[in-house]
Formats: sequence, structure tokens, C-alpha cells
Amino acid sequence: MPDVPWLLPVGVALVVVLFLAAVTVLVVRVRRRSPAARAAAREARFAAERALLELDDAVDDLDVAIEAADAVGSDAPDALRRSRAAVARTRDRGFGEVSALRAPQRVPAEARADALRIRARLASATEEVARIRAELAAWTTANRTIDARTAAASRRLADVRTAAGDPARLIDALARRFAAEDWADAASAERAAMAAATEARTALDGTPLDGTAPHHTVAADDARLHRATAATRDYARHLRALEEAHRISLQASDNAEAEVAAARREIAAAQTIIRDRARVGPDAAARLDRAVGAFEEAAADPVARPRAAVEAVARLRDDVDTVLSGAMTSRERLDAARAALPGTLATARATLATVEGRAVRGPLEARLRREQARRELAAARAATDPVSALVAARAAWSDAVDAAAP
Repeated sequence: MPDVPWLLPVGVALVVVLFLAAVTVLVVRVRRRSPAARAAAREARFAAERALLELDDAVDDLDVAIEAADAVGSDAPDALRRSRAAVARTRDRGFGEVSALRAPQRVPAEARADALRIRARLASATEEVARIRAELAAWTTANRTIDARTAAASRRLADVRTAAGDPARLIDALARRFAAEDWADAASAERAAMAAATEARTALDGTPLDGTAPHHTVAADDARLHRATAATRDYARHLRALEEAHRISLQASDNAEAEVAAARREIAAAQTIIRDRARVGPDAAARLDRAVGAFEEAAADPVARPRAAVEAVARLRDDVDTVLSGAMTSRERLDAARAALPGTLATARATLATVEGRAVRGPLEARLRREQARRELAAARAATDPVSALVAARAAWSDAVDAAAP
């Protein structure tokens, strides 16, 4: 055994090295997940969220400025359109990236590094917006007179009014058929549209916000046209929301009674499953009874309140799926998803349309939820599997409800 004395210290040294390496790895992992690391990651995420909010507002203001400058025609510089599209893509991608930073399972140190990278890119895009605004101002001075821009803004306002027709006619049609609470969002959109139209007309007439005599300086005229353009865009957005609410109400009216009848048949089937199968929770019957009670109250009058009835059916089916999870066969789950998908999609679309008809700006949480709802609704429409489509549609509905919350 002549080699043993030589191998022994080598083995001891190797063990020591491995031990130190393991301790180092453990220390690094602990530090990467320590309270200090979590706090640093949280601060970095907050900074990224603030950068996203600033960029979103800056891009929105840029769009208004481009329209107010009448830089949307064929003679507008292509570089301007490309630059605007680039910052908008960064903004749109930022919503998904900032949302991903909130994933609870992420390593804090990695989340912090990602947040810093995202914040830097968003801040850079905001600086690019400022550069675009400067180039836009120079181009506008060289290519547009204030009279021409005012005339263009007046035409845009008139075009929106002509395309919309008479909003009061849509409200009257809803009022004659449905309960007031079923078209409350339509009425709200109509009031907001009329207020925005008045604001746009007042700005075009040259009345300052404080009611004083108008000052016809370059800065004052720019501010006036910016104000008029923003109000015209709001006018169009509220009118779209009104038209969408009117369409949704009529569509719900066509389907509400049949959906409620189908839901009652599904309730009877669910009660049979609970009675005859063992793979249900001990409180399944009580939970189903509560869901049915809420459904019957909300869907009591599908003729006068079709939107409420369709939403009640969608919520009932969600509750039934939860109560019967594990008790249904694959075929039953597929059939249930096919039955629930149209109504859930319609409800998600209606809720999202209400959200989109409100103010474009707002708290970051609402903006993130709104963007997430849009992505999930698109995923639901694109899915070929009814079960996957239903999951995405329900997620879109949930996020749209959260985005609508005050």
C-alpha cells in the first residue's frame, strides 16, 4: 500500500474543496433569495412599472400630437411613422414583460436584473418619443399653417359625428326593450361622447380652459389643437363603446332565453352527477345550490335583462365546472366546454369593451389587466381545443373585470 499515504491528503483536500464550493453555492443562493435581494427586486420592479407608465402616456401623447399636426397624410415623413411604430412596439412588449416580473416563483436577483434591463429599455424609448416630438414640431412649422391644422381638426370632428349618426337613437332603442341597468354602460358612453364632442368644439373655437380670452401664440394654438384632437379621439372612442354596447345587448337578447334554458338542463345534469358519483367533494351539493341561487336571481328576467342573464349563465357554468372537477369524464368536460365557450367569450368581450370605452389612462394595474385581457381573449379565439379556449376566455373575463374595478 505505498500509494495510500499520498492519496490521503489529496482526498482530504478534495473533500475540503468540495465542501467550500458547496458552502459558496449555498451562500450565493441564500443571498440571491434574501430579504435584501427581495427588497431590491421589488424596488427595481417598481422602477420598471413607473417607466412603463411614463412610456405609455408618452406614446399616447405622441399619437395625439401627430394627429394634431395633421402629420397623417401621404406627405408626412416615413421616418416619423417608423419611429412611432418602434416606440409603440416597445411599449406593447413592455406590458408583457412588466407583468412577468410579478411572477412569485422568480429568483429575486434574476428578477431585479430583468427589471433593470426592462426599465432601461422603456426609459430609452421614452427619450426617443421626446426626440420624435421635437422632429414633429420642426416638420409641422415647415409644412403646416395653424389655419390648415385647425381646418383638418374640424374635419376630423365632423367625420366622427357623421359616421356615428345619432347616438340618442341607439339609447332610445335600448330603453324601449331592456331594463336600464342592462344598458347602463351604453348610457354612460353616450354621455361621455357628448361631453367629449363639446370639449373638442370648444377647443376648436379657441376658448382656453380657464375661460379667458384666447391668446393666439404658437404655443397656445398648439395646446388648443392638442386639446381638440384628444377630445375628438375620446369622442370617437366613446361612440365605439356605445355602438359595441348596443350590438352586445341585441346579441344577448337573441340568445338569453335559450342560454338560460340550457343552463337549467345543465343544473339538473350536475345534480345527477353529484348524487350518483363518488368523486365529488362532500360539500358539492351545497356549493351547487349556492351557485344555482345566484344564477336564478341574476337570470330571472332574460327578456328585460339579457346581458345580465348571459353573464349569469357564464358564471354558473364556471361554478359548476369547479364543483364537479374530477367527477366528469373527458367527454363530459369537452361537451361542457363547448356549451360554455360562446357565452363566456361574449361576456369577456362585453366586459373588455366596457373597459376600453372608459379613460385610456389610469392606474398601471388597470392597464396591465386590460392588456392581459386582450391577449387572453385573442388566445381564446385562436385556440382549436374548446377546453383551452374556455380557460383563456375565463381568464380574459376575470382580467377585464379586475381592470374595470375602481
